[in-house]
Amino acid sequence: MTASRDGATAAIAAVVVGCAVAACAVRRPPVIAPPPVRTPLPTAIGAAHALPEARSLAWVGATYYRHYCTECHGEAGAGDGPGAGLLDPPPTDFTDRAYMRRQTPLWYYRSITDGVVGSSMAPWAPRLRPAERWDAAFYVWSMAVPDAVRSRGAAVYGQACAACHGSDGRGVRAARLDDPRRVALSRDDAAAALARAHPDRVPRAAGDRDALVEHLWTFLYAPVGAAADGAPATPSPPR
Repeated sequence: MTASRDGATAAIAAVVVGCAVAACAVRRPPVIAPPPVRTPLPTAIGAAHALPEARSLAWVGATYYRHYCTECHGEAGAGDGPGAGLLDPPPTDFTDRAYMRRQTPLWYYRSITDGVVGSSMAPWAPRLRPAERWDAAFYVWSMAVPDAVRSRGAAVYGQACAACHGSDGRGVRAARLDDPRRVALSRDDAAAALARAHPDRVPRAAGDRDALVEHLWTFLYAPVGAAADGAPATPSPPR
């Protein structure tokens, strides 16, 4: 009886050991990290507000700004034009960087196209074609940041981002940065998306982070002072 129990115990032990060995031999599936959280781009902007069809030219938009906008917004965009004192509410100060961080290029395109209800901002769609409105919108939107900041951002981008996103932002091993739907994002939106997608690669210095975000927008527009891709464009005479 005892010998029988001992034999059964030995048999069970052999089975347990065999199962343990087999389990150790089975390769566990690799742990796959979740994909980075990305800010979704809007799928529709609205038929009345077409996306830019090509890279916008802020330096061309400056021509329209000087012709149509300085009377109220001033030469430098500070909202201090000759007629500003007569307006209520007063014209927007485009040099207010904290305010401009929350605005989108699309907002300024819509404002130029349709005007702004409750203000003296008139619609300029009858005078400017869609591409011209985008040029003007990006010029206005860029006024809060000097070119030196964008140049600094270009250097940061070259070190941290170009290998994957490409020197032209069109993507090598990562997403394209010239997607025109980005016009619906603000600077704050872009900074938050960058921090979520690449928490280990975002520059620690606040100045470098802000500069990088500014440079990312230049894949959608050519700033004032920047050479345009291809032959220089000649702005249409203001109508």
